[in-house]
Amino acid sequence: MELFKSSLKSVLGAQQPGSQPSSAQTIERLVDRVVSSTLLDDRRDAVRALKALSKVSRSQLRLYIDSIPIFPPVFQKFRVEVGAQAMDALIHVLETDRSVSEIVGYALDTLCNIIAPEPSC
Repeated sequence: MELFKSSLKSVLGAQQPGSQPSSAQTIERLVDRVVSSTLLDDRRDAVRALKALSKVSRSQLRLYIDSIPIFPPVFQKFRVEVGAQAMDALIHVLETDRSVSEIVGYALDTLCNIIAPEPSC
């Protein structure tokens, strides 16, 4: 859990104490990193974070949240928001980084999560 939080902080940057960014702001920041980063590692980490955020929809998340008493907000995943904001950036990654199988795999998995009616990828 702490490893996930620390890697998310390194990708998103440190937030001011007490201010929690919305899911749209988080996704927007990740998309900006995918588009503007010159380092492959930064782009790869941002695409990996987008993949994690795209895994389940709000309705599926609600069913999961209702089944457990305490649900950490770091695991909220939003498929539609990722699709709306990141589709062009992910396609750009497939065009520009096609020789790097790791980032291409993350981008394809994210696109599959976005497009599939149910999380099947």
